[in-house]
Amino acid sequence: MESNKEIGDEAEKLAVSYLKDQGYDIQVCNYRYKKGEVDIVAIDKLHRPELLVFVEVKFRKNNYYGEPEEFISVQKMNLLYDLAEFYTYSKNWQKDIRFDAISVNGNNEITHIKDIV
Repeated sequence: MESNKEIGDEAEKLAVSYLKDQGYDIQVCNYRYKKGEVDIVAIDKLHRPELLVFVEVKFRKNNYYGEPEEFISVQKMNLLYDLAEFYTYSKNWQKDIRFDAISVNGNNEITHIKDIV
């Protein structure tokens, strides 16, 4: 039986592959700052190369209790804001940013929700 960490890692790999297929350039995975982590930081090279996207990946085996993206808490969003602020400052990023969610279900189906705030 896979651990939650292994399942999460697999969902993140699927999300990275999906984003690459959609024309995103992955900048970093599992970026940490203080007590927070963002799963993926990417640039939408194909559609908006001036856009830096912070992506939270969520997995749920089923949706009995709601869709995976519904489990992104207010506390997690606040951490993502802090991470984005530090990341953009450290990279001197002066262009647009966006926060997305990618949900992966038990059948490895992916839903990409853009601009979750």
